[in-house]
Order: sequence, then C-alpha cells, then structure tokens
Amino acid sequence: MKLTLAIPTYNRARYLDVLLRSIANQAMPSLSDVEIVISDNASTDDTLQVVEKYLGLLPIRYWRNEENTGADRNIAKTYQEASGRYVWIIGDDDFLLPNALRAVMDTIDLVTPGLIFAKPVGFTDQLDISAYPNHSVDVRILSRALFVKRLELHLASVFALIVHKAAFHTSAKSIENLAGTNLVQYAWVLPLVLADRPLAYISTTLVASKSGNGAGYALFKVFVENNNRILSDYFYKYPALVKKINNRALISHFPRYITNGAPGDQMIGENKKDITSIFSKHYSTNFRYWLFIWPLFKSSPHLQKISALARWMIYVLDEQIIRASISLARPRYRFSYPAQDDKSA
Repeated sequence: MKLTLAIPTYNRARYLDVLLRSIANQAMPSLSDVEIVISDNASTDDTLQVVEKYLGLLPIRYWRNEENTGADRNIAKTYQEASGRYVWIIGDDDFLLPNALRAVMDTIDLVTPGLIFAKPVGFTDQLDISAYPNHSVDVRILSRALFVKRLELHLASVFALIVHKAAFHTSAKSIENLAGTNLVQYAWVLPLVLADRPLAYISTTLVASKSGNGAGYALFKVFVENNNRILSDYFYKYPALVKKINNRALISHFPRYITNGAPGDQMIGENKKDITSIFSKHYSTNFRYWLFIWPLFKSSPHLQKISALARWMIYVLDEQIIRASISLARPRYRFSYPAQDDKSA
C-alpha cells in the first residue's frame, strides 16, 4: 500500500461528508494503492451513516472507539493503524482540492521524500474550488534549514504533511510521551525532518482547511511552552533549527494571534497575564520579543503602531528572501493535469 489517508473524527459528520466527497472526486485512474482509515472518537452524531454512504466508493477502514480518547490519541491511532508506506492525516473538517491526490502520489513516485508539505488554504463558510484548478503543480526539494524556516509552526499542521512512515519506526512510548500536548504528530514528523531523505515542498494549494473549528486548547501554552520543549528535545543537536522556527513565529503567527485571536477561539483559559508570562519566560533574550510582542501587551497605541510598522517591514523582507530561496531550490518538478470537474464546497 502506497498511501494511507488517515482521518481522526469526532462529531463532525457533515464536514466528514465534504471531505470524503472530495476524495471520491479526485481524478485518479485507480485507488488501488490508497486506503482510507477513519477513527471515530465515540461520536454521537451521524458519523457512521456518512461513512456507510461511501463504503462502496472508497477503500475505507472504519472503527469507533468505545470512549473518547482525546484528540492526540485518536490522531496517533490513525497513524499507528495505517498500512501505507506514506501517511497523510487529514482533519475531518478539511478537504482535498482538485488533483491533490495525484500530485502527492506523483511526488512519492518521483522523489521518495521523507516529508511532503502540501500547501493549505483556510476558509470559513465556503470555498470556490474553481479558483484552485491545479492544472500545474510545482514541487521543490528544500534543504532542511529552508524547509523548517518556510514551515515554522506549520510543522505542527498535521493535515498539510505527508510522512514516510516506512522510513522511520515511531515507538508507542514516543507517542504516549506527547499525548496531551496537542502536538502528538511531532513524534513522527520531527524525526523525518532530521532523516537523510528529501524534503518536498508543494507550493501549489492542495488542501482546504476549515477555520473556526478550534480544538479548544490553550494556544500559547501549546505553541510556546509545549512547542519549545518538544523542539528542544528532538532538535537538541540542531539548536539553529529551533531558533529559525521561533524567530519566524515571533514576526508572523504570534503577533497576529495576540492582536486578533486565533482561528477557532483556542486561547482557552489564557488571560493577558498568563500569556505575558509565557512569552517572557521563553523569549526574553530574543530582540524580536521586545520589538514585536512586548508592545502588544502595553496600552500605548503609539508604541504599538511603531512596532507593527517595524514588524511589517522585517516580515516583508524575510518573506522575500524565503520566496527567492525557494524559487532557486533544486531539484524542481512540475506536474501537469487535466481539469477536474468540481463545484464549490
């Protein structure tokens, strides 16, 4: 089996229906090298009825947990049960865009990478699929440093990463150690970042991710405290990689989350004092914290405007450097596909 599409789900029957329909609509000559595993975390809605609707169309293995085991353990179970050489864990409220499956399969066949990053797009209510025909799909092989800098916190975006499961045995102990961190996927993602295998970056948008369906966790505890601890453990020989992730997050994700809130309202139980303490603890020696994060906790609009302008200038410059580096990255592959007849989802 070449590829497993692994779907952990809980009480999202109507979204799961959209996801499975998007898989069934993929313009594939054959699904003989693909399996779909669905781990139902004791749903109380119509999840089973939705799955039954697709049993005759898709190669599905489905099970229902006797009790809700939590998001991390349910995600881990889909990974452990997957029989494919590669595993793509997809959120039950996400869906595949046209030619996504073909692009991933062709990348696997041509490159045999350790990791594939499939670029996502966020949406709230509906997404016009016609805007993403994906007639041409661009794939770059990036260095480890550039791959990490480009992805930064997206290294935790489980739905956007396809992992070469057969290349690395992830122990049950490693998985259990990360259960409850909301980052259990790091148990198999981070070792493959360090493995001696190509790291493929697909810059064409292949997967749509539903915004506003947050898992209900303390955002900054997860992506500052938990994230730093886990990254430091796995990348202890490569501190520069941890620094790249943090430096980038301090000028991209974190200021936006503090100012506007995170998609899904995930700042559960985190007040201003808690967040300030978390950032100070981990980033007080990083000048980006003092320039871009600290002013956001102050009541001075003037100071915040200056900080926002400085952040925008540095972000734009940094982004241009990253994009230029990716455009020069070799080897480069381009796949061409016919139109796939889908409608808005």
